[in-house]
Parts: sequence; structure tokens; C-alpha cells
Amino acid sequence: MSNDLPNVEDSMKMLAKLHANSSSPNGKYGFHVPTLQGTVPQFAEWTESWEDFFTNSIKLVFENEERSQGSDPEVQHLCEETLEKVVPRLLRPLETGGRHIKPCLIHGDLWDGNTSTNVETDQPVIYDATCIYAHNE
Repeated sequence: MSNDLPNVEDSMKMLAKLHANSSSPNGKYGFHVPTLQGTVPQFAEWTESWEDFFTNSIKLVFENEERSQGSDPEVQHLCEETLEKVVPRLLRPLETGGRHIKPCLIHGDLWDGNTSTNVETDQPVIYDATCIYAHNE
């Protein structure tokens, strides 16, 4: 690998292809091993619905933030409202009424520090420890 950033257009095409051509091995959202974003554990347990997976994921983010920054009643209330009202209203319609989301492999921590260029092929390389099977958006 080189220290050069890959071509942006080629990188995005590669990610789009990954999203389109991958599928969860069991049809669920999650991952078969624990994942980290930096040093922070991510929610990766297998779940049946995108709403459940996202709810558990964002709940863990809220809990980590509270541990790090301390408790705040207003923030706690906003977190509860988000989990109980906002997430279901936005995500439940994606998987009801005959609609379905195909869990695909996504890159969970995409930034220029997780990319490079293969010196032999000049193709983009993206690496990361926060991969999960999730909604591709």
C-alpha cells in the first residue's frame, strides 16, 4: 500500500459495489465478531430488523456519551425521545407493508485514515475494524 489517498471516484464505486453485492450470511443485521470504532466497542449482535439494530447501536452511543460526559437530564430526555419516538417513526416503515432491507456489508468508520492505494494495482484499498451487516444508507 502507498501513503497516497485513492482516487475518490474509484473508491466510491468500490463501496457501492460492496453494498450491492454483499449479503449477510444469516439474513440478519450485525456481525459475527465484536467490532470497535477506534477503542469504543460497537453494537454488533445479530438482530432481525434494522430498527432493532439501529436502536441498540444508538443506545450504546448514548450510554458511552453519558459515561464520558456525565449525566444530564435534558440530554437523557432527548435520548429517550429519540429511541422511543424518532427511530421507530423513521425506520419502521422501511420494513413494514411488504418492504424489506437487505443487510449488506458496510464500512463503519470511513475516513481518509482508513484508505490507501494498492501500489501493484493502483486500486483503492479500504480497511476498518467496524464492519457490520446493516442498511447501506
